[in-house]
Amino acid sequence: MADDYSRLIELVSYRDVIDSARPTVLGIDLSWHHCFPASSTAPWQLDAVLQALTAGGIPQETITAFTSETAGISTKFGGILNRHGIVLERHGVRAFVDVDSDAWTIVKPEIACARLNNSFPDGIRIPRILAESNLVLLPTMKTHVSSVLAGSLYTSFGVLLGRGRRRCLSGADEIMADALAVLKDIGSGVLAVMDGTIAGEGPGPCRLVPHVKNVIAASTDPVALDAAAARLMGFDPMAVPAIRMAHERGLGTGDVREIEMVGDDVSGEDFGFGTAASWPDRLLWKLETNTVFPFTHRLPLIYNDFFWYMAVGEKRISRIMKSGWGKLFETYRK
Repeated sequence: MADDYSRLIELVSYRDVIDSARPTVLGIDLSWHHCFPASSTAPWQLDAVLQALTAGGIPQETITAFTSETAGISTKFGGILNRHGIVLERHGVRAFVDVDSDAWTIVKPEIACARLNNSFPDGIRIPRILAESNLVLLPTMKTHVSSVLAGSLYTSFGVLLGRGRRRCLSGADEIMADALAVLKDIGSGVLAVMDGTIAGEGPGPCRLVPHVKNVIAASTDPVALDAAAARLMGFDPMAVPAIRMAHERGLGTGDVREIEMVGDDVSGEDFGFGTAASWPDRLLWKLETNTVFPFTHRLPLIYNDFFWYMAVGEKRISRIMKSGWGKLFETYRK
């Protein structure tokens, strides 16, 4: 697995944008504290990328792991249940911990980010480590109940805004593009590495149907990576709002006809995925994005964590745990 990821990032010439003389931040996607296949960064994904980066000359002591989170998601339990903490411990890599105010800084974007600036008129509170650092995003290949795709742009959104992203979920597509623009502006270079060994279909990022697809992908252009993933899952990338907006703003390439594909040929692949958003899913999303009535966003969290997870999710997890990937997951124990 580590060799596959090492070959992958070498194919996209990651050294052209990742400067070994600068600190490196790993942007871990934690879409749910429960461990659910395809929802969050896989432990083998994190493990293999760390092995590839350190073998490629990135000093281990300069790497910090930062968890992309949102309100209602427990980073403590998420790191345990998804085995992220075990991987970081094995590699001796430190995780960003909110210990004091000196760890944070306020950023007021000077670039054109109208929606983001309107949502955060006093600036965005971000971890100080994001400034002038390399950023390695670790998204998974999954669909989203509202934004169609929850890939690199979605992870950028979480890394930059953290819990603050709930304030702008209703305009998430535009702010995903804004978030990538800010991260590219304040940081050194961006590499996105996506795991699709298990890809998620349905009203994600939580209520997914996991499919074993055995695909991994990477790019130094997060927009291009999302476009390629969207095409592979069966969507027109330029019909995905966040990808189209990022493409039109020159933040990356969203038109697959303009993207150079290297590595294994997947041009004939089409997963035929859909978001399958039924009326309960749309209602839950409206409740989650509601900013008028307090606490309504907790209702979808309660529904996901208890009713859906026990009634539906556990059966889907059980099926995946019988696969080779489930057996690999079980190797990430102390």
